[in-house]
Amino acid sequence: MGPSRHRGVARLDVGNAIQDGWTAFSRAPGVFVGFAALLTLLQLILQPLQERLTRGEALSADPADWVLGLIGLAFSIGVSLWGTVGLVRGSVLALGRRRVRFRYLLRWDGGALRRLCLAWLLLALLLLAAIAAMLLVFWGAGSAASWLSGSSSAGIATGLPMLLNLVLGFAVLALAGLFLILLIYLSVNQLFLPQIAILEARAPLATLQRGRRLVDPQWILVMLLSLVQLVLLLLGILVMVVGLLVAWPVVTCNSTAAYLQLAHRGETGVPAATPAEGGV
Repeated sequence: MGPSRHRGVARLDVGNAIQDGWTAFSRAPGVFVGFAALLTLLQLILQPLQERLTRGEALSADPADWVLGLIGLAFSIGVSLWGTVGLVRGSVLALGRRRVRFRYLLRWDGGALRRLCLAWLLLALLLLAAIAAMLLVFWGAGSAASWLSGSSSAGIATGLPMLLNLVLGFAVLALAGLFLILLIYLSVNQLFLPQIAILEARAPLATLQRGRRLVDPQWILVMLLSLVQLVLLLLGILVMVVGLLVAWPVVTCNSTAAYLQLAHRGETGVPAATPAEGGV
């Protein structure tokens, strides 16, 4: 059940994506779980360095702790990027019925790492900009409420400050709701960001736009896939480390299968569904 049979489909088949993803994982479970275990081990090794940034509940004042902590953080991000590239590469090979070898997942791909890092960075900057705008509005609303409270105590326009405070409160709640909707929308909208960044040679903004074009026409179906993947990861966490080592690559295979369904609709710039063995 390779992804090639999905070419030309008009919409995402969530059931087929999940089934194809599991079939792909089943073709090389030892390789996928072993690679996930290696990534987890590296993150555990780096964790003590990152923990040097804090002393209890306060930030460390020792410059050496900051240097070591930032080094640990940088390496941790690098391991995450490298691991994502490896898992996506392995999932594409497995979905294309190619033999998946451990060394294929280990292979360093500087171009894919750079594209993935820049795309994630751009997405993070967009979210930070939205957070900054929301905090600015909250600060403005708080300042206005303080001024209105002062006006009320001075006897100016009695009753009006209370009404305006109520309006401001509703506006702040509405803004917080819109921000939550934005977070949910982007989390689904950019579900295939790793696959697009790794498999398609696009600039960061073009990567995000590509994800939007793929997902927006069937956002509800992609959200359903996201919920299934979330359940799989939660079940993996409940079964402790071993379960997560299985759930993590399975979810990656599912996402890649769904991406290949959507990307192979005759659109330009789509990578081959069955790359040559040893490369993606």
